[in-house]
Amino acid sequence: MFQLIALPHLVKLVLAHNSRIDNDSVAVLVAFEKMKYLDLVGTGVDMTGARRLATASLSKESIVKLPVVCGKYLSGMSLPFLPFTH
Repeated sequence: MFQLIALPHLVKLVLAHNSRIDNDSVAVLVAFEKMKYLDLVGTGVDMTGARRLATASLSKESIVKLPVVCGKYLSGMSLPFLPFTH
């Protein structure tokens, strides 16, 4: 994950179903303030990681897809997070 730091202009990243992505990975992902699309479906990110992403300075136009376990936390919030429901 830390190799991604060398790509500060990264705007789209699909990490779906990558078992090596977890809450610790979110620390790197929040550094990408220009991120427009981030897919974390099927990863080890849970409520702790979702909270960290929710407080990050991502663009209001950003779309972040999160695992199902994050759905309850995000329901009712007006944030650009999409819990995976399929």
